Amino acid sequence: MAMLDHALAALQRGWHIFPVKELGKEPHPFAGQWGITATNDLAQVLRWWADAPHANIGVACKPSGLCVVDCDVAKADWNLVGTPYAHLHDEFRKSRVDGLAVLSVYASEHGAVGSDFNTLRVRTRAGGFHLYYSWPNVEGWRKPSQGSLVKGVVDVRNGGGRYGGYVLGPGSAVFEDGFVGSYDIETDLPARQVPGWLYEMVAEKPPRPKAPVSRFQQPGTVSYAGLVESVRTAFPGNRNNALLWAARSMCSDGATEEDAQTELGQAARIAGLDPLEIEQTINSAYRLQQYKDGV
Repeated sequence: MAMLDHALAALQRGWHIFPVKELGKEPHPFAGQWGITATNDLAQVLRWWADAPHANIGVACKPSGLCVVDCDVAKADWNLVGTPYAHLHDEFRKSRVDGLAVLSVYASEHGAVGSDFNTLRVRTRAGGFHLYYSWPNVEGWRKPSQGSLVKGVVDVRNGGGRYGGYVLGPGSAVFEDGFVGSYDIETDLPARQVPGWLYEMVAEKPPRPKAPVSRFQQPGTVSYAGLVESVRTAFPGNRNNALLWAARSMCSDGATEEDAQTELGQAARIAGLDPLEIEQTINSAYRLQQYKDGV
């Protein structure tokens, strides 16, 4: 199948694409500033691949409305040491834990269901996966960020930043580490809308409401009313994520884990979470935030 055919298939999926260097990952000189030139215009795509018939395909996530999770294979032993997921080496009894396993554990801890993974899946050159999800441009949705669950193991490409990110599309091939590997569709499904746990993982966090300072308030007292309300009113499917975010926010503000259990626990119970869930989620939030802060 010629690269032009793969490019046309990408257009049929509604994606905005641009040419990437043959057997490489860098934008082709023809692409110019890919964040501006990426297109779903058939005439332009035909011109590009007529001039560079073997060019790889870059899929620009922002104009394509995509959130792509890149789950890489482990490249070294004990690849999760020093991350919040180091315990998975013991749980899986493996010295190498791949990105898809890390994502699956994270998802299951944050309310995922099996169907959340029924989406377009592309096997990458080294044996990892790109999971394609759609990110609707609708009012009320927070902007995405280019987050990494574990850098180099589970990374995300979407519409964050000025141009967003890009991934190599199906049909592309890369020469690296002495061999050529291709990007092949493994599960040919439409890109499903990002599930709640993934949305909360990568969406930019809203600013925390500032409670007015009362003249009766004791000096140094911090109000977490905005965080408590966010947890209390979280909709089903996102309640764990809302609690995790709120607890991480309290941790970054210097509140103790006991404070978080006290301040957020009642709101989380009202939202429908059980006590064990609440305790475990807040504990995970503090571990993640403390790791991020280098504590």
